[in-house]
Amino acid sequence: MDRIAQLARRLVAVAAPAALSVMLVALSAAVPSGAWAEGPGGVPDAPAAAAPQSTPADTAPEARPAASGGEALADRVVVIGLAERPPYAMRAQDGSWQGIGVDLWRMTAERLGLAYRFEEVAIEQLADALSRGRIDIALPLDATPEHEAVVDLLFPFYTSTLAIATEKGSTPWLVMRELATYQFLRIVLFISGVLLAVGATVWLVERRHNRQFDRRTLRGLGDGFWWAGVTLTTVGYGDKAPVTALGRALAMIWMLVGLGVSSALTASVVAAMNIASGGDFNIPADLRDMRVAVVAGSTSELYLRGHSLEVMPTTGLGDALKALRHGEVEAVAAGSAELHAAIAREGVRRALVATTRDPQYVAMAIRQDTPKAFSEALERAVLAQVTSRAWWALVARYVPESP
Repeated sequence: MDRIAQLARRLVAVAAPAALSVMLVALSAAVPSGAWAEGPGGVPDAPAAAAPQSTPADTAPEARPAASGGEALADRVVVIGLAERPPYAMRAQDGSWQGIGVDLWRMTAERLGLAYRFEEVAIEQLADALSRGRIDIALPLDATPEHEAVVDLLFPFYTSTLAIATEKGSTPWLVMRELATYQFLRIVLFISGVLLAVGATVWLVERRHNRQFDRRTLRGLGDGFWWAGVTLTTVGYGDKAPVTALGRALAMIWMLVGLGVSSALTASVVAAMNIASGGDFNIPADLRDMRVAVVAGSTSELYLRGHSLEVMPTTGLGDALKALRHGEVEAVAAGSAELHAAIAREGVRRALVATTRDPQYVAMAIRQDTPKAFSEALERAVLAQVTSRAWWALVARYVPESP
């Protein structure tokens, strides 16, 4: 009996763990994974709370402001900072924006499939607003080292050069006003002094041998001055002429020298008439003795001051043209496209001369933390637009051939 009891105890000790294992396997198959949390010692505890399921509303992207430049701009509304600067960006009478730069952006946004909104910014605050994250893209900005230091400039969409606006027409009054300058007066005084010196020399040589030159000092100097003048201008009335060998030698030298002096006088007169009629300017020489109005802080002001020219700064081209109309200045200097637009708005015909000086590169700009992929795509889109056939037709709408 003892041996039978001992055998039974051994059988229970072996079968009990096996049965317990079978029960645990059955339970684990019936309960989903993660529904039971394992407690200390490997004993199951109470079921764990089920994780909440995500809904489409929770994962939908929220609308975000322009302040986070590192995000993909294509996924939200792009904020475009515009500064009124005709003909690149300007407000129409109905409040809508138009201009070369604005139309370029609309075509670029359509090409890239971008949503955007416009926000007006003062021209002097445009670069700062972009660098501080208030806006995503700014236009129009001049492509300068100062701007490139704080923003990223895209390919310039327009190049404007220095232009000069003066009163329209070539009336005698305008020509006389241009001749009544210190520069022209200085030339006249210089030539008069030379004529007097040459005439006096010839008179001293001829007075004892030539009755055509009066021996009296005052009348003799007058005869010499007259002879030198008619010889300089190649009129040659023939009423007075040297008869001595030395006198004729001096006359021959004066004829040769007079060619250069006469050319300088003629060039001064032609330049004055050219300015009054809107012809070509020789910059900076033709502006030396003119009062010129410029927009304060513009590249035109920097360029003219760099050539030691005195300018009158104004708050805008409207004020500069007003000063020209009231006679406070004799010319207005600015970029050719902007000056064209300002004259067209003023409604007064002006003589406008475009030069090849002081090129001004106008561009749109993006923030320096803009994603590279987006900036490269934007650059390619802008380049595609400004090299297309339709681009110059667009430009001609805002910048006509003549004001």
